[in-house]
Amino acid sequence: MKKETNNNCTNVSVQTHVHEFEGSIMIGNPPDSPQLAHNHRFTGITGPEIPEGISHVHVFKVDTDFFFNHFHQVEGVTGPAMLIRDQDGRPIGHVHGASGTSSCVFFHDHDFRFATLIQNPIGPIPLQKANE
Repeated sequence: MKKETNNNCTNVSVQTHVHEFEGSIMIGNPPDSPQLAHNHRFTGITGPEIPEGISHVHVFKVDTDFFFNHFHQVEGVTGPAMLIRDQDGRPIGHVHGASGTSSCVFFHDHDFRFATLIQNPIGPIPLQKANE
């Protein structure tokens, strides 16, 4: 993405797509405290596309909701694009998968996994190849 700066403003000259995402991290608890077993939820928007091989990926970083006065960060890079088709086999967009482990807070962390939502769900149906 090319950026131009003028008078402390940044203008993006080429806009690429982003994805919404949401999820719940796996149940976890501090060591020796099974009574504090819990999970967290998160939602966010990925960064713009980053070319990788014949596809692309997206960076994501978000804080979870709070439980017992703490939260975690969920961050990473998605996998490559996966083409999504409708009931008639027509391509309607793509999604990305991601998994990892949250930041460690209050002596514990949580594993997570999610799939992004389709890009631009209210826009025109994209004409794309399986690897986009």
